[in-house]
Amino acid sequence: MCRSASTVAAALSHSSLFSEALSPSSKYQTIQRIRILKSKKVVKLKRTQSSAILVSLCSVEGIPSLLYTLRSQDLRSHSGQVSFPGGQFDESDRDVIHTAIRETEEEIGIPQSSIDVWEVLPPIGRYYMNPIHPVVGNLGSVTVDDLMINDSEVSKVFTVPLEYLCCRENIKQTSFRPPVDSAHALPYILPVFTTKPRIWGLTAVATELFLSTMYPGIFPRPVGKFLPR
Repeated sequence: MCRSASTVAAALSHSSLFSEALSPSSKYQTIQRIRILKSKKVVKLKRTQSSAILVSLCSVEGIPSLLYTLRSQDLRSHSGQVSFPGGQFDESDRDVIHTAIRETEEEIGIPQSSIDVWEVLPPIGRYYMNPIHPVVGNLGSVTVDDLMINDSEVSKVFTVPLEYLCCRENIKQTSFRPPVDSAHALPYILPVFTTKPRIWGLTAVATELFLSTMYPGIFPRPVGKFLPR
């Protein structure tokens, strides 16, 4: 059955929305949206209390995607969890951008000089732990099997197409409400992406925060939020 002209046009527009995700125009627009978002959330933080992750854009056989790691089971914290490359701020780091790209090279072998850094998103996790700074960067064309993975930190690397992550059918949510007498934790609702392995926790929050700046029409109001007691 033939589709109407408007249906065809909508399909083509939707297709280009993702195929051009890594274009200079998309980069510029995303950076501008991030800067507007940051201007509304002014937070002064000490770098030594921070960590940084690289929200890792990449192209996999021409398909714009995000790259994730599965943390080694041998790590003392967050072992076996899905994450972006990243880690704690080191005194030798110039800034949180340097932290993110240094850790990326250490974990998956991509040279710092080959990472095209776009911008730094507002920090996440600061309500109940030391803040995490999501740095948006483009790794370029990636073949997972060719990466030099640091087995002591990473057990697996996988990529997910942006189009999959932006499909509402692939996004669920989870909620948590701590006991009333809890002094630290806040109630929250967080997104969960139904990938294999699934993307949840602060990695899902960083994913959704980034996608809301690249595709505000799809993510006008991110799921992830903290609730009043």
